[in-house]
Amino acid sequence: MTRNFLFLLLLSCLSTAVLSAQSYVTKDKVGKKKLKRYEQARAYVQEEQWGKALSLLWELTEDEPFFVDAWLLLGDVYYDGRNLAKAEETYERVLKEAPGYRVITWYKVAICEWRQGKETEAIDHLQMYLNTGRGGELQRKKAAKELEQLRFSVEAKKHPVPFEPRKLGPEINTESAEYSPVLTADGELLLFVRRTEKGGEDFYVCRKVKDEWQDAEPLFQLNTLLNEGAPTISADGKSIIFTICNRKGGYGSCDLYFTRQLATGGWTPPENLGQPINTAAWESLPSLSADGKLLYFASNREGGLGGKDIWVSKRLRNGKWSKPKNLGPNINTPDDDEAPFIHADGKTLYFMSKGHPGMGGSDIYYSRKQEDGSWGVAVNMGYPINGPGSEGALFVAPDGRTAFFAGTGADGDPAEASSFDSERGGRTTDIYTFQLPEEARAHPATYAKIAVYDKETGSPLRAVVGIRDLKKKGRYVWRAQADSEGEMLCLLPLGSDYSLEIYQSGYLFYSDHFALSEVHSLAEPFYLSVGLIPLPKEEDLAKAVEEPVVLRNVFFDSGSAELREESHYELDRLARLLKENYQLKIEIRGHTDEVGTEADNLDLSRRRAKAVLDYLVAKGIDPARLSSRGFGESQPIALNDTPEGRQLNRRTEFVVTGVSY
Repeated sequence: MTRNFLFLLLLSCLSTAVLSAQSYVTKDKVGKKKLKRYEQARAYVQEEQWGKALSLLWELTEDEPFFVDAWLLLGDVYYDGRNLAKAEETYERVLKEAPGYRVITWYKVAICEWRQGKETEAIDHLQMYLNTGRGGELQRKKAAKELEQLRFSVEAKKHPVPFEPRKLGPEINTESAEYSPVLTADGELLLFVRRTEKGGEDFYVCRKVKDEWQDAEPLFQLNTLLNEGAPTISADGKSIIFTICNRKGGYGSCDLYFTRQLATGGWTPPENLGQPINTAAWESLPSLSADGKLLYFASNREGGLGGKDIWVSKRLRNGKWSKPKNLGPNINTPDDDEAPFIHADGKTLYFMSKGHPGMGGSDIYYSRKQEDGSWGVAVNMGYPINGPGSEGALFVAPDGRTAFFAGTGADGDPAEASSFDSERGGRTTDIYTFQLPEEARAHPATYAKIAVYDKETGSPLRAVVGIRDLKKKGRYVWRAQADSEGEMLCLLPLGSDYSLEIYQSGYLFYSDHFALSEVHSLAEPFYLSVGLIPLPKEEDLAKAVEEPVVLRNVFFDSGSAELREESHYELDRLARLLKENYQLKIEIRGHTDEVGTEADNLDLSRRRAKAVLDYLVAKGIDPARLSSRGFGESQPIALNDTPEGRQLNRRTEFVVTGVSY
């Protein structure tokens, strides 16, 4: 907008012209000279010569104050120039004198009022427009939807939710636009997009050192002259899926690509995910689940509910992706639904939508996955998180309450801060963080960082790491191979108990247990350095006996020697080890804490060890390869003066007692 145009708009506020009660004049009845001047004004509008259009329309309405089409065009110019107050005043003058001439004027004045925060008047005028029964079908559907949004907005403002956005520091935000923030599970790396001076989009990374963000650096290996944007990063930060548009060899206008981090710290060249993820349509805005098995994304492909929809694809055992599935009508609408983010809990989805009841533009919603795998009804995040503009994509940390987003941050107004609308005063976006309202929070999750190595040589091992949810019939929630450094990061939603198994061909396996069923607030992460014991040879037998393998997921009720059902997964792993390594002979050992009498504890430990032996025999293991012993409370590995210490002492383990090659 030029300075001259702003000056003319200011002058317009000083002039008034009122339609009288005389009959109004339309363009069909006005004189030829005035009609010519009106057509010239329309030409100026089409050429976006706003100043000339204003000057001519002021003259025209002064010469012919009853020329209703000139007044309507003047209102349009004010509206396009964002002088909403003058546009509203002008439209209302037309409605006063010619209420039935152009019924769309009722709609136009309503939009002016809405954008000025006058929701009640806007509702009245939109209802008047719809009550006329006139206008095109599409326009009336649009008005009906906006009326629904306005009514929602009025109610939402009566019940605001807590929202205190805080802009991240200058290490991240600059005078350029920053947006699309995503973080690794440990919160130590932030990946985002920054708009370049030439209008392109590049990736930047920012690392946290001692709880302080360092200066963001460009991700040179992935940045090109094309636009790289809308990323999702794996929990461990070693894989990125992102969007590239108009790339040679692509399937559609925008496709999804992936890259992996190398051991050197670099990145592999981006590869197109191919079909069935990418099509001839538009695919963008991906979100990878915490376990890396599900990929959510937005697409306007055929088979959706209209506009852009959210889809999900499952990673198959061969590494390829399944045919994407539409998330259905509780998520998707005939309008645009996009920017999905699946939280680490695996059951809370945040997304943007223009189709669900909201404040206007694109609002942010959340939905919970139901027990049957379907998605619940979408819930608006509320005001002022959602305002009159279009809000951007949301990222929620594993704690379930800390959110990150990009917004314009208008003069401390929270409702404006969350807006991603590029038309909001020409401001650029920055990255913000805030605490989600209680009802919108996801279930918190912690994580385990695991490093696996050969216990004899210290060399890293690409072992398989599996985590089962013992509260869900032992279903795997994580199963993957460690990287070339033997490292892996796994996310663990709170509120359940998990078994950990680490195994590698040629080694005894390792097990651990994460008891999180009674933990409902953020828990400290787990750091495990696990040395796997190589399968012994005959000459190593004595050494092997000194290295018992604790079966941390074998459970008994208090005072009982009957195996609990959740013990079966670990014992099945032991049976598999013995079947794959027929030369091994093992001894099962039982231990207790010092609660109770020494004699009772010795008897209990013997019976528990025998119960494990019997289970293995039932699984087809030759009894000649097995033996069992109970040690009672005689071999503690921790003090018995705390519940934690007593729990460690109550254990079942095995040692290799013989090798026959």
